[in-house]
Amino acid sequence: MAKTTFTRRSILRGVVNGAAVMVALPTLDCFLNSSGNAYADGAKFSTRFGTYFWGLGLTPGRWVPKTIGANWELTPELVSLRGLENKVSVFSGFRVLLDGCPNIPHWTGQGAVLTGV
Repeated sequence: MAKTTFTRRSILRGVVNGAAVMVALPTLDCFLNSSGNAYADGAKFSTRFGTYFWGLGLTPGRWVPKTIGANWELTPELVSLRGLENKVSVFSGFRVLLDGCPNIPHWTGQGAVLTGV
């Protein structure tokens, strides 16, 4: 069997027919300012959107706050958000109607929530 050798130039060109490969990095400490509340160049953090989905249902009393408005009280499952209440909105009471397809646990509802079907 012949020995395969690679030159520095062939490695730099890329092993996938010269295609450029890019790797996305998460926000690392080295990208932040000294207090960690903005990027090192002064740019602000992007606004993020997060959603939770319970494919087989949930116990609303543990997730849905009893009070509404700016002073909503934390429930047992949301207590880890203490101190962030003014930055978090909790939406509840939504009903996702499917398109007549059978409800297959774990993914049917999630597909409807994320796509608006």
